[in-house]
Amino acid sequence: TDGTYTYKSDNHSDFEDYMLRKPGKVNWEYEGKTYLITASLFEELYETYYESISEAYFIKNLDIPEDAIEVKDVSLSGNGKIKSWLVADGSNYKLYVGSDEKIYMNYNSEYLFYQLPATTIDLSNLYSDYTNTYNSMFQFTKTSSIDIAHFNTTNAVQMNGIFDSTELTS
Repeated sequence: TDGTYTYKSDNHSDFEDYMLRKPGKVNWEYEGKTYLITASLFEELYETYYESISEAYFIKNLDIPEDAIEVKDVSLSGNGKIKSWLVADGSNYKLYVGSDEKIYMNYNSEYLFYQLPATTIDLSNLYSDYTNTYNSMFQFTKTSSIDIAHFNTTNAVQMNGIFDSTELTS
């Protein structure tokens, strides 16, 4: 009625070009034993800089600045339609994830932002239309506020601990 249309595909393959990769796996050692745990996608990609990421932005723009470092392809299909990069901000770094279109979270996005130290997380160009697993997505994040009002959770199957041990107040 408002003149806009929505297109949905049963197999979602049309949207995978703009879907984020799934977070990776890392080995953690505790009391002499090694455990395999799912890591944040950004912890996996930016291990050296991860603890110094102070801000994170999902933007509808692929204009990567000249001073960007560690530019990575983070698209599920590996086609470069979603890229991430860091920009130095004093001794910290701003993380940008950009695309010329909407960025969709992976079907399984558990641990996506796990332990992200950023105090600012802007998810304005990140969409959850096809996500079914959100377990521990924001667990141990440092930000006090996250706007997920535009998230579509109709396909959600698992959301265990999505906000567990966060510093969120809103």
